[in-house]
Amino acid sequence: MGSRQRQGEIVVQTSNRIAVGALVVALVSGCATTPAPTPAPATTASPTSSALPAIAPGEAWIAFQTRSAAGYGVHLVRPDGTGFHKWPAAIPGTHEHPDWSPDGTRILLNSIDADGTEDLWVADADGSDARRIVDCADPCVWVDEPSWSPDGTMIAFQRLVQAEGRLVSTLELMDVAAGTTSTVLTMPSRDVVLAPRWAPDGERLVVEAIRLLADDLESDLEGGAVGIVDLAAAVPVVERVTDWSSFANNPDWSRDDRLVYVQPSAANHDLADLIVTDGDGSAATPITDLVADGGSAIHPAFTPDGTQVLFVMTTSDRPVSGMATIGIDGVGLGSMTGGSWLDGTHPRMRPTD
Repeated sequence: MGSRQRQGEIVVQTSNRIAVGALVVALVSGCATTPAPTPAPATTASPTSSALPAIAPGEAWIAFQTRSAAGYGVHLVRPDGTGFHKWPAAIPGTHEHPDWSPDGTRILLNSIDADGTEDLWVADADGSDARRIVDCADPCVWVDEPSWSPDGTMIAFQRLVQAEGRLVSTLELMDVAAGTTSTVLTMPSRDVVLAPRWAPDGERLVVEAIRLLADDLESDLEGGAVGIVDLAAAVPVVERVTDWSSFANNPDWSRDDRLVYVQPSAANHDLADLIVTDGDGSAATPITDLVADGGSAIHPAFTPDGTQVLFVMTTSDRPVSGMATIGIDGVGLGSMTGGSWLDGTHPRMRPTD
């Protein structure tokens, strides 16, 4: 399988470049009734004016990645669908996986260099004052999927190194003020940790873990799961809250201590629904019912107030995906941007309080 597979090209592809081979997945029992709407075609239209909209203090915006006439990368849009534009930060490479600082003033992301390696960058919300904060130098393959801690003092990310014929996957933290990094855990051989997201107490991370059939980027997967890492433990490990056979992926943690993740279908690995659980992984409840009609829900992220989940939706009658929102009770499925439907991936809403 291709190590540079872009996210979102297949549903159960895990949160990074590693694609999925043959899958056997367990579907969480029970379903919320969430019939898919019939939205207008998704659009990637560019702004009608060359002047970029101002990112006003306290104003709600959504950062995500898509392609428009301005090119591929991180774009911004207001929740009502206005102000759509490509983020103008002067950062080299291809920009992905945006995350807002807790105060909503900065955006953190990874940038793919011309040689394929990936670094971490941060810039102000309007794209100014861009600077690289983590440099992925050989034998590093990527540093990716950065996530701000709730108090803004730390950044969690995952790193993959390929050296001497083996892969080394680590979960790392960066002290924002000091600019120093520390390794939380190093995964066992053939295991890779992905997509860290913070608990509201700032003491735990929810992650995606995958197990490869061989110690090789081109390997298919043996399993995949969602797990929790206790940062205060003497020896932090990934404590799984789903089975390896679930291939659950792309988790997020709300500020009111709930988890959401993608659960692929056992019958067709190109289809998936969203599961919400308590903060310890218990009380798993589906909040979408798209698989039943040949649809999918991927790339979930809680809104800052924890009442809704942003995600990427496909339906059987629509070949183009659209970014959607749904309540954590499975009610209120609709477009992420009001009446319009935008194509994109990995949406994150700006905190405004």
